[in-house]
Amino acid sequence: MSNLTVDDYNKGIGAIIMNLQALESIIRFFFFRRNGEKNPFPKPKESEVVPNSSLVTHQQLKKWIRKYNGCLSKEEVTKYSISEDIIEVRDALAHGRLVAPDPPELPYTLWNFGQPSNGQVEIRFCEVLTAEWLEQTKVAIYDAKEKVSACFNSRGYKGLS
Repeated sequence: MSNLTVDDYNKGIGAIIMNLQALESIIRFFFFRRNGEKNPFPKPKESEVVPNSSLVTHQQLKKWIRKYNGCLSKEEVTKYSISEDIIEVRDALAHGRLVAPDPPELPYTLWNFGQPSNGQVEIRFCEVLTAEWLEQTKVAIYDAKEKVSACFNSRGYKGLS
């Protein structure tokens, strides 16, 4: 039996998802400024189509993280690069299977699987979602967002403060 409550679990997962969304948003804004793009973010119900930009283009977080890490100078890499492990967490939350023990009790286990090949499927992610894991993951993603923010500011880009 875990000391994790359903409320703790929901708050932990919610914080991870919000941090993932914030990370992707700040990476997109980083490239918006880096590329000198001018199209503002759309307003709700303003239009059904908007000009393409880093803020709105359809691209996976995986590609944004790799693009971000790839554009860092040698000096910046040690300070501002972010772990691609975040991608595995994001993909597991988006595409994984949440499994409860029998009888159901917290913590649950989150699984994610690869594509079948020769009758086998790779296990890409398997994590028991303990209070410690939820906290560590929330903090790791938050710290990654803060690194992008610090790099953004160190380059003199405007708009975060």
